[in-house]
Amino acid sequence: MIAPEGGNRCRNQSSRRERGQAETLSIVLLLGLVVTGTTVVVAVGSVAISDTQSRSDIERVSNAMTLFDSHSSTVALGESSVRTARFGQSSGSFRVDDTAGEITIVHRNYDGPGTDHTLYQSSLGSVVYETRDGESVAYQGGGVWRTNDRGNSVMVSPPEFHFRDSTLTLPIIRVTGSDGASGSVKATIQESVRGEHVYPSAATYPDGQSFANPIQEGEVAIQVQSEYAEGWAKYFETRTDGTVTLSGDTAEVVLESAGAVGAFSMPAEGNGVDVRAMKDSDHPNADFTVTLVNDGHFNNMHWSLYADEGSEKIEFHVYADKKCKAGSYDGRVDLSIFYSDESGSYEGWQADFNPSSTAAVDVDCSAGEMTIDFTSTSSQLAYKSIDITGSDNKWKFGNEIGAWSHRSETTTFSHPSDTAGQHTTGETVSLDVITNHYLASMGPEFDMKVSDGPGGSSRVDEDASYGNLDYDTSGSRYITFLHVTENEVRIELD
Repeated sequence: MIAPEGGNRCRNQSSRRERGQAETLSIVLLLGLVVTGTTVVVAVGSVAISDTQSRSDIERVSNAMTLFDSHSSTVALGESSVRTARFGQSSGSFRVDDTAGEITIVHRNYDGPGTDHTLYQSSLGSVVYETRDGESVAYQGGGVWRTNDRGNSVMVSPPEFHFRDSTLTLPIIRVTGSDGASGSVKATIQESVRGEHVYPSAATYPDGQSFANPIQEGEVAIQVQSEYAEGWAKYFETRTDGTVTLSGDTAEVVLESAGAVGAFSMPAEGNGVDVRAMKDSDHPNADFTVTLVNDGHFNNMHWSLYADEGSEKIEFHVYADKKCKAGSYDGRVDLSIFYSDESGSYEGWQADFNPSSTAAVDVDCSAGEMTIDFTSTSSQLAYKSIDITGSDNKWKFGNEIGAWSHRSETTTFSHPSDTAGQHTTGETVSLDVITNHYLASMGPEFDMKVSDGPGGSSRVDEDASYGNLDYDTSGSRYITFLHVTENEVRIELD
């Protein structure tokens, strides 16, 4: 059967309408995708532009804040009374917060365990730049610090904290003011306080001791409470070998005292002189003398200063064989130095002297005193197997000297000042060189204890005796000299 012509025409018209509707829908969908894609691109692009601008601002302000740091130090530390710094145009905001952060300096155990004293405590203040997404750059304590939006902080430029050769120089720079500004910002820096002495100073500890150097006991703790504590802690770690801790928003570094440097009272037998931070990379340029007051007379005197630090042992031994008669001493004084850094062998040095003809020993019979200069430059000892004067129990390491072998050649003379190198049996060397060499070998820390006697050879009154031990210090965990000043700048923002 043949379909009517009108029916075909209707079907063709319906098919064209459907195709037209489909094309229209496709165009609508395509436009929607284009609009959506454009919106996403614009949004992502805007975020990227914003992030780029923020990073650019942070980098630029970090550089500007470092220059501000330089200007502030110039004002705070005395080269100018006023300076200005410009930060340029930025999208974030600046503020001065004179309550931000705090520094505390504590001398712990300054006069034995449990005797702590706060030497200084005050706010630091800061100048802060903040972006809208939570990042910041700040000037505080003479340094510049930066934090990200997660709160992690790093140092941009170092604070005013200088530690070298056991000396800490800490010019504290405090910031005052309360201004805020945004846009193109200019800061005016004005001197408020300059160079107020904190330590050393006329202030005193609770027991009446003055704030004076050298620091001979305890330890010094510097604590910084700050939003940038993480950055402070990392800086302390790079500058010192002290004990550094980070607890919450507080960074702390603890530096040990270098011990008894200089004149000291003679400890009782079995007690010692604490040696800390002695230079051990080379000779410590020591000045080491002892003055021994007799307990009746000097005849048959056996007296030592010794240190026993595990495998390392040293003994400075003094033996006298006569009394003072008719106001003079006509006997001999034997000086010996024993050193070992391993069991079974030792290095020994020995010589006996007439006190009237040597610089190493002096006997003052009227005062009942014998002075020994272990760093005499004009007296020499011979490298040899030590002859034990008296019985071996009169020496701290008498058993070792009797049982161990003497090295035919020294093995330890390798410091830069050991210009002669190793030494063989029979060689003589200046007492100054020998003493400095072995002190450096024992360093940087050890205890020099007293041995007197025993029995009838206990001829020294330690309570009346004394000594002197001066030496070069080294090591970034020890503190000998502390210099702290307070400085203050006032910041105005325009």
